[in-house]
Amino acid sequence: MKLVVSYLISTLFPLAAAGLFFDFYAPADDDAKRSLITLCLIFFCIMTPTALGLFAKQMHLERTLTGPELVFRFYLLASLIVVDILLYAYAYSVHGLLDNDKLAEGKTAFLYFSIITWTTVGYGDIRPTNPSRMIAASEAMLGYISMGLYITLIFLAIGNAAQSEKTKP
Repeated sequence: MKLVVSYLISTLFPLAAAGLFFDFYAPADDDAKRSLITLCLIFFCIMTPTALGLFAKQMHLERTLTGPELVFRFYLLASLIVVDILLYAYAYSVHGLLDNDKLAEGKTAFLYFSIITWTTVGYGDIRPTNPSRMIAASEAMLGYISMGLYITLIFLAIGNAAQSEKTKP
C-alpha cells in the first residue's frame, strides 16, 4: 500500500508541472511568473541531483532494495526529470526564445527547446534570448549531472542484481 501511495504522489509532480506549463494556474502578472519559476527551478535544481545521489549511495551501501522498491525509485527519478524539463519549458515561455530572429511562439517550441537543451543535443534552430541564456545554461548542466547519475544508478542496479544472483545458494 505504501508503494502505491508513493507512486501516486510521484505522479503528481509531473502533473503539477504540466499544469503550470499549460497555464492552468499560472499567475497573470509577469513578475509573479518570474518569481514563481525562479523558486521552482532553484528547488528542483537542488532536489534532482540530491535525490539521484542519495539513491545511488543507498543502492551502493545497502544492496537490499526489492524489485518493486527499485522500480519505484526509478519511476520517481524519471518523474523528477520530467518535472525539470517542464519547469524549464515554462521558464522559456516566460523569458522568451528566438526562432529565426523572431520570438518563438507555441508551447511545443518551448518544450522542444527544453528537451533539446536538457539532453544537450543543441540543434541550434531555436536559441535563447538574452534573459533566458543563463536558464538554458543551468538546464544543460542539470541535464549532464542528472544523466550521469541516472546511468550510474542503472549500472548499480545491474551490479546489485548480478551480485545477488551469485550469492544465491
